[in-house]
Amino acid sequence: MFTPESTVICPGPSVSTRRTTRGPRSKTVARRCSEWIAIDTEIGQLSGRWSELETQMARDHGWFGLTTAQRAELPQTAEMFEIETQINELCRRRDRWLDSLSKVKAVDMTGIAGKLTVAARILEDEDGPAYRLLADAVRELVAQSRDH
Repeated sequence: MFTPESTVICPGPSVSTRRTTRGPRSKTVARRCSEWIAIDTEIGQLSGRWSELETQMARDHGWFGLTTAQRAELPQTAEMFEIETQINELCRRRDRWLDSLSKVKAVDMTGIAGKLTVAARILEDEDGPAYRLLADAVRELVAQSRDH
C-alpha cells in the first residue's frame, strides 16, 4: 500500500524558489504540496484523537445515549469540541491550498510528483483501481527522479 509519508518528494526549501505571483501563491509547487500534506496529516492526527475520546466516552459514559446537555457536562467534551473546531478550520485551509495548487503550473518533476502525491492522498480512502494506478505512477516517478 502506498504511504505518502514514506515518499518524500516535496522537500520545501531545497527546491527552486522560482516565483510566479505574489503572496502565498509565490511558493513553489513542491512547497505547496508539502504544506497541503502537513495540513492533511494534522487533520488525520486530530481525527484520531477525537475518535479515541469518542470511544472512551462511549465506553465509560454511554456517549451515544446521552442528551446534548448530558454530553456537555463531561470533561472530555470540551476537548472534543476544540478538536472539532480545529479540524473544521484545517479543512478550510486544506481546501484553499488545494484550490491554489490546482491553479499553479508545476515547472519541474518535483512539482509534478508533488501534485500526484496530493492526488493520491485524496483518493487513498477509495483504494480502487484509479488510486492504485495513481499511487504506482507516483512511486515510479519518484524512483526515476532519484535515478537522475
